[in-house]
Amino acid sequence: MKFLMIFLFGFVVLTSAQEMRSLQLDIQQSTLIPQIDTDDAQPVPVAGKKSVPLAILYSALLPGMGELYGGNFNSGKYFTGGEVVLWLGYIATNYYTSWQEDNYKSYAAANGGVNTANKDADFFANVGNYTSVNQYNDEMAFRGRFTAMYDPATHYWNWDSQQQRQTYRGSWVASKNAENSLSYITGAMILNRVASIINAVRIVNSHNKSLEPKTEELGILFNYAPAFPGDSGSMQMHVTVGF
Repeated sequence: MKFLMIFLFGFVVLTSAQEMRSLQLDIQQSTLIPQIDTDDAQPVPVAGKKSVPLAILYSALLPGMGELYGGNFNSGKYFTGGEVVLWLGYIATNYYTSWQEDNYKSYAAANGGVNTANKDADFFANVGNYTSVNQYNDEMAFRGRFTAMYDPATHYWNWDSQQQRQTYRGSWVASKNAENSLSYITGAMILNRVASIINAVRIVNSHNKSLEPKTEELGILFNYAPAFPGDSGSMQMHVTVGF
C-alpha cells in the first residue's frame, strides 16, 4: 500500500506540473499581440477540447474519473466499480490480518508463556517452528549459529504439546498469507489505474478529434496518352472534390 501511495503522489506531481505548464503557455499566447504576417500565424485552439494530462490525473486518483471527464463514463464505470471492490477487499484483508495476529500472539502468551512485547517477526515464526526456546537454542548451537540463540529470560516459550504449537502456527500462517494478499491487491489497484489511464486518453483523443473542423480537398488529375505515328495525342483532366 505504501508503494501505491508513493506511485500516486509522484504521478499527481508530474501530471500537475505538465498541466500548469500547459496553462501558462495558453496564458502567454493569449497575451501576445497578433502578428501581421499570416504565414507565421498559429492555429486557433478548438473550443471544448479536453486536456489529456488532466484526464490522466483524474484516472490516477480514481479510476473511471478520466473517462467521466472525457465525456464517456460507459466504460469508466467498470474501473470505478473495480476500485471500490479492491478497496473493500483491502480493508477486509487488512482487518483479518490484524485479527489473526492478535489471535496468535494472545494464544502464545496464554499457552506458551511468551512475552510478546518488543519481539520481531522472526521470533514469532520460530515460536511456531519449535516446541520450546531450549529446542531452538540446541538447534542453533548444533548449526554453529550462536549469535541467533535467544536469551530464555527475555525470549522464552514452551509448548505443552505439539497440538498447541500447531494451533498457534495455523493462526500465524493465516495472518501471513493475508498480509501477502495485500500486496496482490495493491498491484491490482495499480493495474486498474494504468488501464483506466489508457482508456481515458483514448476517449479524450477521440473527443478532441471529433471537434476538429473538416477540411475540403480539391484534387486535379491530368492524364496524357502519347500518340502513335500518324495519330494525335489525347489529354484528359479529372477533377475530384472531397469533403
